Amino acid sequence: MRGERWRGLARSAGSVLVSVATVLLVIYLVGRLRGPSLASAPPVDLVDLRTGQRVSLEAHRGRPVVLNFWASWCGPCRLELPALGRFARRHPEVVVLGISHDEPEALVAAAAEADAEFPQLHDVTGGVSRSYGVTTLPTTVALDAEGAVVFSYTGMLLDPHLVWLGLSL
Repeated sequence: MRGERWRGLARSAGSVLVSVATVLLVIYLVGRLRGPSLASAPPVDLVDLRTGQRVSLEAHRGRPVVLNFWASWCGPCRLELPALGRFARRHPEVVVLGISHDEPEALVAAAAEADAEFPQLHDVTGGVSRSYGVTTLPTTVALDAEGAVVFSYTGMLLDPHLVWLGLSL
């Protein structure tokens, strides 16, 4: 009798795991489908809010780059920031750049709170976001070392997604 109960529990747990995996896969695929369609990266030349220095994609040619479009008022953006910070620390060979046209003070504070120590670029007019086709936040675009878009995703990315991204860059 006990053995049957354990087998029933194991079957239920297996069904739950399959359901959760299916939902996560569907969410991921929808995010990939909603990501901007770009063959190559439009130029980026914005000011880093922490240093006041101009940052351009051209200056990072030869290295993979991850662009994360976000805002301090965006809940999913704030939830993914710690994972992006961990990704940046684990992959120093990849340039990670946050881009937003949000209030500078709010951006710097949110990034510091999330331990996301990668550069935060201020897209004052929103022109860079528009040139990348960003309509929903958060949106992440990854470029290879030559500047070709290899990944775009609209929605919240967490550590498992970023592990795959790190392997593909």
